[in-house]
Amino acid sequence: PDRWYQHYTGPVTPLYCSGFEGPEELEGWQLGTGWAQGAPQGQGGDPAAAYLGVGIVGQNLAGTYMPSSSTKLISPAIPTQGFKKVRLQYRRWLGVEDGYFDKATIFINDLPAWRNLDSKKGDSSNTHHHDREWRYHDIDISPAIKDDSVQVTFHLKSDQGLQLAGWHIDE
Repeated sequence: PDRWYQHYTGPVTPLYCSGFEGPEELEGWQLGTGWAQGAPQGQGGDPAAAYLGVGIVGQNLAGTYMPSSSTKLISPAIPTQGFKKVRLQYRRWLGVEDGYFDKATIFINDLPAWRNLDSKKGDSSNTHHHDREWRYHDIDISPAIKDDSVQVTFHLKSDQGLQLAGWHIDE
């Protein structure tokens, strides 16, 4: 799905970090229908193991996401402490249909910051997103800072057709 690997070089100041190793690391998070914390099972295109440690948060840790659904993972409000430049950096394992059919979106304070590719070929759209390894993903979320904080939402809206692995998040 990605033609290039991402890498970030430069100084960073961690504002919020989680490895999703246990329920205590989900404090303040809202898990929508189908989301869970635990060890992935490697079924339906899911990862066989966490990126680090044993726990992750993801959709159906033992298979594919539900058809005709709309579900979210929502972070607590994260203070940006006056920083003008803020980045979301995490590890992702994502499997979804072409964006014409299934929409995997990251929202920052309800503003879209990233979305899977819609190949714009109507019913012939077939550029599905299949991460086959844990991918580092870096997004500049500075334009969405509001009231000196950000709230991150991982959203998946699926159609009734093909279902794949869905979102899996670590680190």
